Amino acid sequence: MITNEKTKNRKFRNIGIALAIISSATAIEMPACCAQSITSLYGLTLDAQLTLPPCPKNYLDWGSGVPTISNACWVGNVSGDNGKDGWKSVFVYFPEHAVPDLANQFYFQLDLHNGAIESIYIETHGIYTQHKAYRQLKKKCGAPRHYSRKIMQNGFGATYRVVDALWRTKSGDEVYLSGAGGDISKGAIIAITA
Repeated sequence: MITNEKTKNRKFRNIGIALAIISSATAIEMPACCAQSITSLYGLTLDAQLTLPPCPKNYLDWGSGVPTISNACWVGNVSGDNGKDGWKSVFVYFPEHAVPDLANQFYFQLDLHNGAIESIYIETHGIYTQHKAYRQLKKKCGAPRHYSRKIMQNGFGATYRVVDALWRTKSGDEVYLSGAGGDISKGAIIAITA
């Protein structure tokens, strides 16, 4: 659990944009808690120790940027020096054939506190997968606590509907879906501990 304000602020660095988008859009308020707890996304469990193996030295083809691994692994230093106040950010890489369908990258970013997963950040394909992401999260957790739709416009004048949603579990964990940010082809799913 996070107890001091300085440490708590570090935990929220990835979700500032999602919160601003959610709070500024026309919103529909929903029930205070999810029907069930969201404890994990794609096998990564909040408040649990990261158990994946570290990535080997040659985990990427540096020419193409494509992972050369056959199983998920992490890059970063989680053992030994955990960083200031026990915080460390790591990247979990997936093999090319096993990248989750909503992910826009070969990796997720995790924030760890003393080795335990405090947040999971997944970059999505923006408006192209926002409805699928919303349906999957709604199926897992029920109606969101907060839901909003807004119109965004690209540089050519085309407009798009963007969905943002927030779920809060009975344990206080939160999951944010930002359908798209400044770039309609990039959105985010962010899970964070209470």
